[in-house]
This record gives sequence, structure tokens and C-alpha cells, in this order.
Amino acid sequence: MMKHEEATQEMAEAIAKRIDIDLAFTIIPKKNGDLILAEIKTDKETRTQYCSTLAVYQYQIALANDFVSRCVSRALWAKKISDALSMRSEYNRAADLVFAALVKVARPEVSNG
Repeated sequence: MMKHEEATQEMAEAIAKRIDIDLAFTIIPKKNGDLILAEIKTDKETRTQYCSTLAVYQYQIALANDFVSRCVSRALWAKKISDALSMRSEYNRAADLVFAALVKVARPEVSNG
């Protein structure tokens, strides 16, 4: 787990350009084009927020697939999904979130909405 003060200069710049998704995840674009999917966490003692890397991707579609799978799995674990309709709804919600974030990564001038 990398905290901001432990980050290299390159990573600090990348973190500054991060795109948060649903207050729980973030996409961090690197200079070489790779994308980091990280979970946003808060230290219980210091209340300092940090990003815990989940995976690094070369392809946006691979990141999107993993993100959607993680969201659906998390909802299943939390028992928010009880039937096929609610699963489809969560799948669509997660897909909308990640693709909106990927648009912002590709075009930083695009604001929320």
C-alpha cells in the first residue's frame, strides 16, 4: 500500500490525475499509458486517505471488466443482489461508472456528467 508521502515523483504526479469512482475506487493513469485500479482506503488511526493498488492494466477494457466483476462480487457478498434483475442492475451501474471514468481518463477536459 502506497501512501502519498511514500510515492515516487512519477507516482505522485499520476495520483494527482486520479479519477475517483463511487468514492471507493480510483483509476490512476501512468505516463506510459498503463492504468492502475486502486481501492480508496482510510487509515483507522490517522484518518489519512490512501490508495491501495488492486491491479495495473495496459488495456482499458481489461480494467473495465475487472471493475465490473469486483462491483458485482462486492454486491453479492453484501447481499445487495438477490435475483437476476438486481444483478443486471448492479452490472449496468458498475459499467456506467467505469466507462464514465475512462472517458475522463482519455479526455481530462470532460467534467462530471
